[in-house]
Order: sequence, then C-alpha cells, then structure tokens
Amino acid sequence: MALALCLQASVLLAQPADSLRSVEVKELEIKAKRLLRAAESAVPLERLLRQDLERSAANTLADAVRQLPSVMLKDYGGIGGLKTISVRSLGAEHTAVQLDGIKISDTQTGQIDLGKFSLENIQSIELSYGNPTDDLSPARAYSSASLLSLISRSQSESESSDRPLHLRTMVQLGSFDWVSASLSASVPVSKALGVAVSMERQTASGRYPYTFRDGAQVINLQRQNSDLHATRFEADLTARLANRMSVRTKVYLYDSERGLPNAAILGNFENSQQRLWVRDAFVQTSLETPLSADLQMGVYAKAAQNYLRFQDPIALTTGGIDDRYTQREGYLSASLSYKPMPELTLNAATDFVLNTLDATLWQFAIPTRLSNYSVIGAKVRYGAWALDANLLGTFVSETTVRNEAAPERRVLTPTLALSYKPFADIGLRLRTSYKQSFRMPTFNDLYYTRVGNVNLRPERVEQLNLGIGYELLSESIIEYAAVRLDAFRNRTVDKILAIPRDAFNWSMQNIALVEATGVDVRLESAFKKFYDVQISVAANYTYQTVLDITPESLTFGNQIAYTPFENAAAMVVLAWKKWSLSWMWSFVGYRYQLGENIMANLLPPYMVSDISLRLQETLWGVDVVVKADANNVFNEQYEVIRSFPMPGRNFRLSVSVSY
Repeated sequence: MALALCLQASVLLAQPADSLRSVEVKELEIKAKRLLRAAESAVPLERLLRQDLERSAANTLADAVRQLPSVMLKDYGGIGGLKTISVRSLGAEHTAVQLDGIKISDTQTGQIDLGKFSLENIQSIELSYGNPTDDLSPARAYSSASLLSLISRSQSESESSDRPLHLRTMVQLGSFDWVSASLSASVPVSKALGVAVSMERQTASGRYPYTFRDGAQVINLQRQNSDLHATRFEADLTARLANRMSVRTKVYLYDSERGLPNAAILGNFENSQQRLWVRDAFVQTSLETPLSADLQMGVYAKAAQNYLRFQDPIALTTGGIDDRYTQREGYLSASLSYKPMPELTLNAATDFVLNTLDATLWQFAIPTRLSNYSVIGAKVRYGAWALDANLLGTFVSETTVRNEAAPERRVLTPTLALSYKPFADIGLRLRTSYKQSFRMPTFNDLYYTRVGNVNLRPERVEQLNLGIGYELLSESIIEYAAVRLDAFRNRTVDKILAIPRDAFNWSMQNIALVEATGVDVRLESAFKKFYDVQISVAANYTYQTVLDITPESLTFGNQIAYTPFENAAAMVVLAWKKWSLSWMWSFVGYRYQLGENIMANLLPPYMVSDISLRLQETLWGVDVVVKADANNVFNEQYEVIRSFPMPGRNFRLSVSVSY
C-alpha cells in the first residue's frame, strides 16, 4: 500500500495522461508507470491534482497556480481584479490556457483572466514549460512558450458511467462579504452516455481595509468599488460509442459585473466609478477514436463569443467612456497519432481559427484574422533515451472593414527535447530542451484607436532548458521524494512595448530585446505514517535575471518592470484520520515598477502565509467536508502592482456535501 499512501500525501505527484479515465490495472503496474511518467518528461512539467487542491489553502485558481515553479502572478488587487500569470517572465501573452483540451483565447488582449475559472470545478491542473503531453493535442497547443491545461470536474464526472446520480453542493462565506454557492450533478444516462452540470454564483462587496504610506504619512483606508457579481455554468456530455470512440461536448457560460478600483495615490483615494461587464460563452466538441491498433485520430471544434463592456462615467472626456467589444471565434482541428513500433510515436495536427473583433470605438478597424497552425512531430523511446521533436508552421492573414490591415505572417518554429536515464534502477534523469515560439500582436496592439500599429512584428522567443531530476519510491520513513533542478535561458526578440510619439500620443512598437537567465529548484516529499499522522512537503525556489539588452535602450542592462529576482513557495500538509491541516507560504522578492532600476521605482519584497483546516466525514452515506481558511494570516500589507493594495488578513468557511 506504499503507493496509495504516497499518492494521498504527495502534493504534486505526476499522473499519466489518461489518469482521469477509469482504467483497471494492478497496483504494481500503476506504481511503475507513475515513476516513469514523471521521470520521462524531457521538458519541465508540474501537476496539481484534485486532492492537492482540496487540502491546500487556495481559494482561487490563481492562488493554486502561484505555488508552481517560475510562476509570477499579476494581481491588480480586489476581489474581482484581473489575475494573469507569467511563466519564466515571458508575460501572460506567452502562456496558453486550455480547458478540457481546447484553448481559451482572447485575441483582443492576449491575456486570460484566471479569475473567470472556479477552483471548485477543477479536477486537475497541468503546467508544461514547453509542449503538451497528449499525442492527440491540437496544433495550437504547441504555439505558446508554456501551456496551462485545466481539466474540469464536470467533464471528469460525465465520463464516469460506473455510478448512479451524483450530487455535490458547496456554500462558502468569507471576509469582505464574500458569498459563493455551487451545485453540480452528474448522471449516467446509459453505459455509453453521461451528463454533468455545474453552476456557481459568487458575490462580494470587496471592501477591505489597507494602510497607505507616503513617507511619514500613514492613512488607514478601505478599498472601494471592488465588488464582484459572477455566475458560471458548465454542462458536459460524454458519449462512448462503438470501437472505443468517445465524443465530449462542453457548454460554458460566464457572466460577471465588477467594479474596478483606481490606483491608491495621494490626492486620488477611492473615487473610481469604473465598471466592467464580461459575458463569455462557448461550445466545444472533441471526438477521439482509434482508426486501427496503432493509429489514433482526434477532431476538435469550438464556437465562442466574448463580450466586454467598460464604463467610466467620470473620465476626462465629454460624457465619460462607455466602450463595448465583441469577439467571436470559430475553430476546427484534426490530429493523428501513429505508433509504427513500440519505440516510436508520430503525430500530426492542423488547426484553422477565425477571429473577429467589433467595438464601439470611433473609426474602429473591425479586424478579421484567419490562422492556420500545422504541426508534425515524433517521440522516440529507446532504452534510457527519450527524444521529442516537432515543427510547427503558423500562417496568419488579416482583413479589416476600415483602414489598413496587418500584413500576412508565416513562421516556422521547431522544438527539440532530449532526456537520458543513466541508471536503470535509480530514478535519476538528465534532460535538455530547445524551443522556439512567437506570439502574434493582439488586436489591441494592431488596431486600438490612435495607439495601434499595423506594422508590428510578432514577438519571437527562444527557450533553452537544462535539467536534472531524481525521484524515489521506498518503504522507509520517506515514502516518496523528488528533487528537480532546471536552469533556463529565454531570449525575446521584437518585444512589443508602448512608447510615446509626442507629449500626448503613444504607439505600440517592436523595440525591445530581453534576455532571461535563471534556475528553478523543486522539492517534494511524503513521509510514512506515524501514529496515523502523515506529512507531505513541497517547495520551490526561482532565481532569475530578466534584462533589457536592447543596445539603444536607456535602460540597457536593467531588470524589466515587475519581474522579481527571487520568488519561492512552500506547502506542508499534515493529515490525521479525517483531518488535514495545511500551511501555504509564498515569497516574492524585490522588483521595480519601471525599467529604470532606481530606488524610486523599487517595490519591496513580501511574504504571505495561508492556513487551512479540513474535516471530511461521512454521515448516512453522504460525504460532508468542512473547511476553514485563514489567508494572509500575518496581515502583510503588500502590492503586486504599484498603488493597487492587496487584501490583508481574511477568512473563509466552506461546507460541501456530496451524494
């Protein structure tokens, strides 16, 4: 039973790609496969499983993801503030986010707000610092520098046909008038058909106290216009047809209204009346089927619409601002995976994407973008060696209703990853990888009124990684232990920045050359039970320099804005019978708010600690979980973004019932 104990305690123990499906295998086989799965990854890869999320003090997806190595969270404060992640300091635009195997996109801004997703309906989280792990992944999954993959509980439950009706509900109350309620249900209509539905409503006033300091002046204030009202709905339909064919369809709706607090600066305290409405909807379908014993095929389709309304009644323009944007996307993908021999897997995929954006801005261009992504790849497993290689071709063309359109872009980007296991009976592995990627300028970069520049070139990124990892499963005091060390170097060419054209007008330009050099260290361990107490520990540390090396730059050799030299995270879980206690700690070192590395731009480091106590009990056949969280327990007064204060000490209590 060492494996079962290890899996319960490990915070980030990797799973095989099909771990969410019901597969009946022997325990010994699972143990060997899990060890190999983590060791064989030629690129850095981290996972959070549902049990890790439940035991942690994380209340949001952003809270959970910031515990992973090299992840920097950008948070503009407030309950409903924009939350994006940057992996290895490449920016949020270089991290793709996909839900249940298909990418979530925002062609207008290029950034995905993690606040839109509910942690309550997440089954697992996977962060790949390179290529996707699934051989049938769509081609677009290969296009970004890193990939954050989310698997929803509703999809996982819709695939379970071995149980009757399953109901789950949760109510959560917290500081700042936080109220959250969710209801989920899954039912197998037949052995071949399953349906799952998940709904959630969240509200909060977002009024939290903070301390404003300006030299010797100290003012106690309360955050205003930071309320949130959001509703999420997901429905999943899974059909298992003849010849092991599976069809999965997801319907997703998200509707929110929130206040946007302004920067807390002297003379401008809490007078914001800005409002933001977001309405997202999409339906996506995936079909996966074996064409023969060695050939697999996947077909994926999606239709999406994103509506955004921004209002500022007191803006310095006549009548204020009331802008509305509507994005639409149509997506179709086909992929193949062929295994001609046990040591070789070949894959190919092609995607077609159509994106449009309409806005109420004066003389807006109304662009349409047609993109094609095509990838071919190979995976070789021979003895102690593992080799992954692929070549992605990206072809983009655009048209506009008004004004000039951006030129066509055609780019080839290769990836090569190699790993070696020098000892057959020791879980030691060496790995190296090289990847090229790029990101197209967003519609805002290209067409935003008086700021956009249609002649922008794509940002190009080169990533180099050298790593070593060791994993151990044993019957001793330490049942599971792992250490991973990765040194990385990223080079970004033609980075897009806004620069002033004159005293009043700005323009987007390709002017920056950025080079990042750093190291990640990841430690994990799970200890053997002692008097029914089991302890698991996970920790990571990143040190990096991310420098502007543009020859003509006035900030040449300086650390780029909002990039800490150091960040770290740790999590400790103590489990005793039906109780578990977790402590989650995160640290962000000093950084600068602008490219000039001077004291006036310095942001101090901060540390945040969260504690969670969880009790799980079964009463009359019903599973009841009570969880109490204390976040920022030491009441740290800090800012992720200058002049946007974060909440101090706060509490949440949740009760969930499953049947």
